[in-house]
Amino acid sequence: MGLPNLFIKKGVENVLKQMDGIKIEYEIKNITVKGRAATADLDLRGIASYEDTGYSLGGAAKPVHMKFLLEKERAKWLVIKTEGLPAVF
Repeated sequence: MGLPNLFIKKGVENVLKQMDGIKIEYEIKNITVKGRAATADLDLRGIASYEDTGYSLGGAAKPVHMKFLLEKERAKWLVIKTEGLPAVF
């Protein structure tokens, strides 16, 4: 059973409100397009200040690997699903 979207959104908002200087570093590892669907594999690191400045997502030696599933709608690509985001709650 998953969590309601509103609960997740509010939880993320509360965490982000406590941080300053948020910076996301990313490296695109692979993009695959098949018709109106695509997947993008990225390595991510998040740096933020909360008491100290440090990595809040991944680290210097080990980034977090995420996969984004996208779908083309008219002239835009929309993210329809993500995989690999670690639980922060």
